[in-house]
Amino acid sequence: MQGRAQDRQGRNTTHLDEIFWITQAAAQPWPAASGLEVDATGFIQVGDTLQTLTYNNIFAVGDCARMVNHPRPKAGVYAVRQGKPLFRNVMALLLGSSPKPYQPQSRFLSLISTGPQHAIASRNGFSLEGAWVWRWKNWIDARFMKRFSELPDMKREPENNLQAEFSEQMYCGGCGSKVASDLLHDVLGDILGESAPVDDAAQIEIPPGKILLQSVDHFRSFINDPYLQARVALCHSVSDIYACGGSPHSILASLTLPFGKPGITRSLLTQILQGTVDQLQEEGATLIGGHTSEGLELSIGFTANGMVDPNQAWTKQGSSPGDVLVLTKPLGTGTIFAADMRHVAKGPWVSGALDQMTRSNRDAVKLAKDFSIHACTDITGFGLAGHCLEMTSPGVGIELQLSHVPVMSGASECLHTLGITSSLHEANKRASGLSEMNSDAEILFDPQTSGGLLFSVPAAESEAFVLALTGGGYAEASIVGRVTDSSGLRVVV
Repeated sequence: MQGRAQDRQGRNTTHLDEIFWITQAAAQPWPAASGLEVDATGFIQVGDTLQTLTYNNIFAVGDCARMVNHPRPKAGVYAVRQGKPLFRNVMALLLGSSPKPYQPQSRFLSLISTGPQHAIASRNGFSLEGAWVWRWKNWIDARFMKRFSELPDMKREPENNLQAEFSEQMYCGGCGSKVASDLLHDVLGDILGESAPVDDAAQIEIPPGKILLQSVDHFRSFINDPYLQARVALCHSVSDIYACGGSPHSILASLTLPFGKPGITRSLLTQILQGTVDQLQEEGATLIGGHTSEGLELSIGFTANGMVDPNQAWTKQGSSPGDVLVLTKPLGTGTIFAADMRHVAKGPWVSGALDQMTRSNRDAVKLAKDFSIHACTDITGFGLAGHCLEMTSPGVGIELQLSHVPVMSGASECLHTLGITSSLHEANKRASGLSEMNSDAEILFDPQTSGGLLFSVPAAESEAFVLALTGGGYAEASIVGRVTDSSGLRVVV
């Protein structure tokens, strides 16, 4: 609102309720302080390829930058349209080719909201205004923002990003699908050196007084990082050895690599073997052989060999009423990676889950040897509820305290806010017999990859055991329940 009046000197004045002082965009101080070349007003100067004048491997676009040869006003339309040439030129630089020049448009349509459902449109010196302009602007803005919030549904069989550059020949099955011997020999030599397996079969000599433990796990790739996938798969495979109280001795690898030209296959195999060797160093085991084949997608499996003194071996059974259950790792990998496959999981959630999945259970077993372990199992595909049921027997039941169960960052948001569960979740829920539980209990049915160990220990030792675990690197180890003299599984919310 405004009104006209005169002051004491007779000058006309205008009374306003609000004053808006509209200025041009101003640069932040950090570009100049970073050492990048900036213009007189502090904006980063870039060439026609959107590369900075100072470093060709640094790009700048949008309001923070100024194109030297094509200066334009600070407007969103210019920043948005720089997205495609930016992507194209970053990829060109990464692939070793030359970035291409980009010339922005010289004029654009300006739509400015001026009040409740009213706007002005201007271009080339002409302007229009009215409610219809506002509706036009609102439709354009809403359609643009939907591109960032309404993402397409995940395909049931997503394309494997690691698969590329097929040759046109027909690929064989059986032993004809194995990775070429010269390529395999070269990669094994590069990674393992003289310790690379050479015989048709490995010889394992069992020390007197020991028994051999064996377990096998194999699953499809769920992250597009072959190195990390190998570490997770190996950590997951040897966990069964630890759950029996043993120590891993050696492993056999079973790899299916996506069809590709030799250079692609060599790169994948090198990353997988390097991840395997790095995780083996942490586990204290060796790679003694394996098998490779080619298929439609990457999958990694390991057969783990371990040893244990018969008097120190643990089983899933053996809990006694009054025992306390201690879990070493938080839950949540299933729902987090299901959300990641739909491109809605946040980076810190995925990164935190990977940290847990590559955290070996080896140290937990070493610490547990100082306590009375009545039973143990690792938490994997059946979820916490399913693996707890495996520890029950007639007259021996389990009661879980839901509020004490550790949960990974982001898992609750994925389950409850996003409503995303892993494909095995519902089957785990049905098998548990807890289908009528409160929704907060959904985390109990989440299938885990490379999950923690669940120990059954005497109540008198439980607090000291948890302190030892948290001090030994398992920061979220927790008492999650107790063993009862009833049957089955009960959850206290």
